[in-house]
Amino acid sequence: MPPKNRCDNTQRLAHRSAVREEVQHFRLDHSDGFPTVPVIKIASNSRTYARMRDNMDFNAGLIADGEKTIRQAGDQIFELLLRVASGEKTASERLGHREFVPWRIGPVM
Repeated sequence: MPPKNRCDNTQRLAHRSAVREEVQHFRLDHSDGFPTVPVIKIASNSRTYARMRDNMDFNAGLIADGEKTIRQAGDQIFELLLRVASGEKTASERLGHREFVPWRIGPVM
């Protein structure tokens, strides 16, 4: 069963698969970071992006708003991934988000 906690998911992904960046999409008002892996946060709608602009790295809601095509947004996300891989700070890093959850023994509910 996959972990229910977003921080726990990030930890497992980072430590088991040698991930160097993580991309998360957001519909709700929650955001987190991780101390060892840059987290690129993508808002899936423009309302969430406007409300959490400082916490988000990209507004994919522009696709639904008709302002970008999927291809344009995908190209921009790819460019963002390259910039972050080259050292650009993500919103989580700029804000100092360093959430960490110790490993849990037993089921996570």
